[in-house]
Amino acid sequence: MRSFLKSARYDRVDPALAGVAFAVWLPIAALLVPVRISDRGIFVSVAARLLAGDALYSGVYDNKEPLFYYFVASQLALGPWAEVAAEGVLIAIAAAAAYVTAVKVVSPWTAAALSSLAVPIILTGASYLPGYTELPGIAFALAAIAASADKRPLLAGSCIGLLAFMKLTFVPIAVMGVLCFVLMRQRSFDALVIALGAILSGAVVVGALLMRGELAPFIETIALNVSYSQGSLVDSKEGLAALAEHLSCIGLEPLGQAAAPILLAILVMGLVLWRKDQPGRMMVAIAGTCLATFIGSLLVLSITGFWEHHLQILYISSIFAVLGLAPLIDLAASFHRLPALGLIILAGYLLAGAPALAKYIQSFNGLYASYAGLTERSPEAQRLLAIGNTGIYARFGTNDDQGHADGLQSWKLACPRFHQYYFEQPAMLNRVFECASRAPTLIISANFEPNTLPAWNEFVARVEALLKEKYSCDARKRLRICRRHASEELSFGRSSTGLMRL
Repeated sequence: MRSFLKSARYDRVDPALAGVAFAVWLPIAALLVPVRISDRGIFVSVAARLLAGDALYSGVYDNKEPLFYYFVASQLALGPWAEVAAEGVLIAIAAAAAYVTAVKVVSPWTAAALSSLAVPIILTGASYLPGYTELPGIAFALAAIAASADKRPLLAGSCIGLLAFMKLTFVPIAVMGVLCFVLMRQRSFDALVIALGAILSGAVVVGALLMRGELAPFIETIALNVSYSQGSLVDSKEGLAALAEHLSCIGLEPLGQAAAPILLAILVMGLVLWRKDQPGRMMVAIAGTCLATFIGSLLVLSITGFWEHHLQILYISSIFAVLGLAPLIDLAASFHRLPALGLIILAGYLLAGAPALAKYIQSFNGLYASYAGLTERSPEAQRLLAIGNTGIYARFGTNDDQGHADGLQSWKLACPRFHQYYFEQPAMLNRVFECASRAPTLIISANFEPNTLPAWNEFVARVEALLKEKYSCDARKRLRICRRHASEELSFGRSSTGLMRL
């Protein structure tokens, strides 16, 4: 459904599109500032330890993919502004991928409007958290699919190979989307080129991991992640019961809110294709990609999903849903562009999960404070630096980390696992205790306290008994800095040549 707009000139900026885009981007920009709490704080601490020279997984540990941590480390090396800019760059990559795909079926104006308005709205939707692993995964997956749509199989495969080390669980979704365009063209040779590209790019990353001694620990981490996905958070259930439990963890209500507009868009696409006498093959591929990535995302969520931000995987199918509506937008734009822009914004908003407008207002009002937080050292780092510029430390704490390691590059981390979770196995908690209990200095995080799980409570009680027997802590009751008694430090120095690594 090509409109007469296709024959128009587009060498000038459309004032209406530019003005609406600015109005949309302004509140979205405020959402891009990462807040160093919870998982983001852990990501920053891991990246800071990488900059200090620690090896990933063996010197400092978290369970995400290596390219993501290298990406965060590069942000820290450049400065706080880079943490915000990185989110904008990822959205720009996704928008460019959407444009490359859309321009093959609609006018350049409609493709530009969809990619510059609907895509940013969707990617910063109800489930979006800045600085997390999902947005990089979406950007790489969309780049792979767009490369396939643009007849660049080697590039598509290269993106998939890199995606395996950026966000592994998104690889099946990217493969599904890429294959939809391969099948549309009926060129089996492209599949071989895609596989070659994935092998080549993956080999480069594997080589880098081997040089840094991180490959074997990364493989072990994948195995641990598989165990974690089927562990205590789903009550170690099996079969369909485990799948249902994963979806329950995410929340059926937000899942329904995310899925409903995608299903509606798929229905509309079906009507559009059905009404056309000779539907374009590219539109068929877009519709197939939307459906395939939607079903694939549900399968991935039913196996690995735990938290609401995991729903961002559905944004890939949401973007192809809005691309599937592009012919209707193109038709509306042929009559008047302003109503078409309104339809694009509405479609993007619904496919983003209809986020509360308060989300945009609060982020905009707190923009200065959020950015200022990126320039400040965490309370844990400030307290540790107050007792000395160098030393060896370990941390007993939950995921209440606020990026504690940023600013502590002159300190050495004694134990890779500087954060512990209440649902971890007793054997792992015991290994953490055996390592950290020998460190000269300990950080005890503010939320390190008992809860309802016996194994965790026993772990906390062991730590408290250790502190009482062998450490002196400052007077503060929540966040504490504890130093080993002088006599115990002497014993430690004679009995060990180094701190145990997990």
